[in-house]
Amino acid sequence: MRVVKWLAGVGLVLLLITAGVAWTQRSLLHTWWAVRGLKQASEADRAVWIERVSQLGEPVVMSLVECLVEEGETSWPNIVEALDVLAQRDCAESILEQLARPFAKLPLECRAELLRRVLTWATSPPGLSLAAKLVEQVCDMPEPSLQEPALQLAQRLVTSGRAQDGIVRELIQATLRSPSPAVRLAAIRLAVQPQLQMLDSIVGLLRDPSVEVRRAAIVAVGPAEQVAREEVLIAGLHDTDEEVRKLTEAALLGRGLQPKHLELARLLTHPLPTTRLQVLDRIRDMLDDESDDLDPGVWMRRLSHDPSPAVRAAALRLMSQQTVVDLSDRVEQMARHDPSPTVVQLAQFYRRQRMASSKAR
Repeated sequence: MRVVKWLAGVGLVLLLITAGVAWTQRSLLHTWWAVRGLKQASEADRAVWIERVSQLGEPVVMSLVECLVEEGETSWPNIVEALDVLAQRDCAESILEQLARPFAKLPLECRAELLRRVLTWATSPPGLSLAAKLVEQVCDMPEPSLQEPALQLAQRLVTSGRAQDGIVRELIQATLRSPSPAVRLAAIRLAVQPQLQMLDSIVGLLRDPSVEVRRAAIVAVGPAEQVAREEVLIAGLHDTDEEVRKLTEAALLGRGLQPKHLELARLLTHPLPTTRLQVLDRIRDMLDDESDDLDPGVWMRRLSHDPSPAVRAAALRLMSQQTVVDLSDRVEQMARHDPSPTVVQLAQFYRRQRMASSKAR
């Protein structure tokens, strides 16, 4: 009798094990069947298969992500739509966690679309932390179609306080060099966040080929006196875009410069050497008018560094002839290191004159 009971017990256990295995296999088979149907679904019946897959809940996420890696080129739009539905059903964090590792292997268009979807999926603090892993990967991906949504996602991370500043800075540095003006513009908008302290990275974009980028750059760095000096800004007074010129003028006036400073700055940075020479006439007026608060020495020094040898020579002549400001150190530099042999000779001549005059006294 005991043997019979023992055999009956063993049989029951085996039956339960068999039933469990059958149920597990049935579940796996059901998942395989639903994912397969989704991959092959046409636009007409896609919604039906998405609903069937989404009913499987979080356990199906891994299968869908694996499918993106293996067969993403053809079926990824259907799979992304299914992931979107699952994300709205409390599976967002699981999806983000599963996506991080294979993300770089996915088709480009698929990665771009996923980043756009992540903007709506990553709403919780854990979800935002997981999304940061995707942002980090885009730092090494130069495609503008990835950079723009990644910048939007990084902006969300910064606003929420969930950003790792090092990752965000790396993304900004990469995207400020993007071939896409729209991406560079988005990078500027992110770089102005005070906690990132990246205004210095924007200065180079004051001469960007894109008008929109130049406008954004002057707005960003115009008030930052420690980041962009007046010498850097004043070239914008001759920008081909009227709005950039107005923004540059407003930035310089905001720093305390007066209209007469701007007039000199326009002349000093004019593309024609003959126009830049007009600054010398203004400097002579400063030297004759003791009430003028402009420093003639500053403007003579600037002209002495002009790219035109003719302008440097004219500035040198005025520097050597006037007695109001001592610029002998600059004359000495030009006598030794000016790139024009003619200017060097002229500077040496004026230096000898000064030395002879000193001895005569």
